[in-house]
Amino acid sequence: ITETVLTVLGGLSPLLLVVAYGSALGISFYIAHRLFISIEVLSAKVSAGVDRFRGVEKLFKEFMGER
Repeated sequence: ITETVLTVLGGLSPLLLVVAYGSALGISFYIAHRLFISIEVLSAKVSAGVDRFRGVEKLFKEFMGER
């Protein structure tokens, strides 16, 4: 039972963090939840489609104006 509770809390902690920041900024729970879902979906797409190191390196070089 303890492992299950910890797993559930571990999964909920990012959502709770977003909701806490949202409430501190006066954002409703619905908007904070939608923002969290958007971040999760975007993160999953990036993880699935991009080699993280090469992607970050490429973005950094483009930002710095290098080729």
